[in-house]
Amino acid sequence: MNYSEAKLGRVFTISLEHGEIIHEALEQLAKTDGINSGVLVLLEGLDNGSTLVVGPEDGQVRPYSGPQECSNVSDNAGEILRASAIEKGED
Repeated sequence: MNYSEAKLGRVFTISLEHGEIIHEALEQLAKTDGINSGVLVLLEGLDNGSTLVVGPEDGQVRPYSGPQECSNVSDNAGEILRASAIEKGED
């Protein structure tokens, strides 16, 4: 097993407005505040007819084929809790 220890640094609490694009808002925050890497914990609200972007169904990496419908969002709004990591790219 390989592991490393990290210390908690800056913490940001972000609330997006209706219609804001998640990845665009997070990329702007990272640029504005000089964030090179981090961990995201997101609580997302879904409304009727929402489209949720997910990874490939079979777990195999391949070119992105577009958004996948979140079929369990029908008559009631829903929420999703997820975690992700970010790292500064070349651009």
